[in-house]
Amino acid sequence: MEKTNGIEIERNVKESDCCASCPHWFERMEIGGGECRFNPPVQFILPVTTLKGSGVGLQSSFPLTTGDAWCGKHPERGASRWPGLRDSS
Repeated sequence: MEKTNGIEIERNVKESDCCASCPHWFERMEIGGGECRFNPPVQFILPVTTLKGSGVGLQSSFPLTTGDAWCGKHPERGASRWPGLRDSS
């Protein structure tokens, strides 16, 4: 059982359903995890300081995850992880 916001949730997650076994996951050992490449990179704004002054810069990155994380897009996991819910496809 896992507790989220005070609610106990039982998840049906197997090791084979985790990010590390997903074909969309790209391991990056230097960060101790990897990138989910199912969707395009996400853009975010960062503060930047240059010789000309301060400002903002735009950077993009794939979502970072650990190998034991999971989501509903793993190809080996067709059914929903939430009891009582069905895949909409």
